[in-house]
Amino acid sequence: RVISHSPGDDSSYELTWGPLSDAEFHGWMAKVTSPNNNEQRETLVVNDIDRFYPPLADWIHDTYHFLPRWRMDDGQISLAEQSGGIGPHVDNYDVFLIQMSGTRAWQVGRKELSTKEEMDRMIEGLDVRVLENWASEMEEWVLQPGDMLYLPPRVAHCGTALSDGCMTLSVGCRAPSVSDLMSRLAENFSGSIEDYATRRYTDA
Repeated sequence: RVISHSPGDDSSYELTWGPLSDAEFHGWMAKVTSPNNNEQRETLVVNDIDRFYPPLADWIHDTYHFLPRWRMDDGQISLAEQSGGIGPHVDNYDVFLIQMSGTRAWQVGRKELSTKEEMDRMIEGLDVRVLENWASEMEEWVLQPGDMLYLPPRVAHCGTALSDGCMTLSVGCRAPSVSDLMSRLAENFSGSIEDYATRRYTDA
């Protein structure tokens, strides 16, 4: 998918879903890796890249083997032109951000946002989940190639490309809520004792 916006205007984010044709992809690559005067800044986001590029899957497995296998979700690549980004938002999982090329500035809130706080801050009418007034206190980092930044779940953050051809690899790790775990446990338990699970309550 491609996310575009006008820098400085958080209400301008637009989303274009893939797949892109070969011509569209190569035209977009030429645009994002070289300077241009367009008002809109664009970012290409590709999920599950590790499933299509086995060497990356091997690297993620070898690098993050200290985590349980079920925690690993996917590798995501974002490629942006200067000033590109996907806006301030929160994720429901742990994220390791590895800068591959170019430089990217990150603003990170100092506390977790609840689901209600996220919904209250969501800008309405957009195809992407972008927050406004999202952090009264934040920290900032600039990542160079080879740098990594870890983000816990539910911590608001915003990344902005400082150069053309800015590529970041995001390694996402599942962080289920207590509700998620209980629902899954109940589902598995129900499936293992199907005869008992389908019996109805009686007063007898």
